[in-house]
Amino acid sequence: MKNPIDEILLVKNSKLFVFSGRERETHSIKLLEDIYQQWKKVWVDVFQNEMQLDHRFYSDDFTRQDKIIALYFKDMFVGTAFIREVNQLSTPIMEDSCFRYWPKAILESIKESSIKMSIASHFTIHHDFRGRDQIINWKDLFLSLYLESFKSSDSEILVTAARKKKSNENLCYKFGAKPFSKGLPYLIDGKNQAGDEEVDLLFWSKEILELEDRKLRNVKNIIWKSRFESSEINYLNKEVLHVS
Repeated sequence: MKNPIDEILLVKNSKLFVFSGRERETHSIKLLEDIYQQWKKVWVDVFQNEMQLDHRFYSDDFTRQDKIIALYFKDMFVGTAFIREVNQLSTPIMEDSCFRYWPKAILESIKESSIKMSIASHFTIHHDFRGRDQIINWKDLFLSLYLESFKSSDSEILVTAARKKKSNENLCYKFGAKPFSKGLPYLIDGKNQAGDEEVDLLFWSKEILELEDRKLRNVKNIIWKSRFESSEINYLNKEVLHVS
């Protein structure tokens, strides 16, 4: 970080939105559209330029989520991530594409435990908020906020497949994630089309590790407490976020 954290500046200019992925009310559709377009732009770049894949991009991974969490700073998109809630695993859920990386034995073990779980996916940070020259570590801040959403849910564990190429698994371990399995092939359409890409299969319980930086932790707590939930977003006026 270049300069000491300005807590007041960060809190004043940050807005966190937590709403249903199925929310389509008039007052939030413009915000959802902006989040979708920003998310799509990042992932199209990943598929085309990082993985050298050229295939049609579908919106399913956005539209089928139970929660969409998004962070803005000075009306600029910082990042988004999704949560899909699963009370208990069933065969149709186990055969969903979101579990294409997962060995059957692990899924059967979760199923037998009858544990309530959620699926974390598409953790996304805009290119403009990455790198060492940022005023703060936006990845750390946003993941910490994202995990607060899980902590406030009824789910007992949060599972995800973390890409190792971007060291996302280390970010997850930093906040208390534990591995189910490590170094599995990154599959797309059932095939390892992404070269030598690998994923770690991870989970969080409710015992999540906090941000190490005290000031950043204070910022996170204030932003979380002042978040906008679905029911509030529907009644916000147009001044809350200026999306073009």
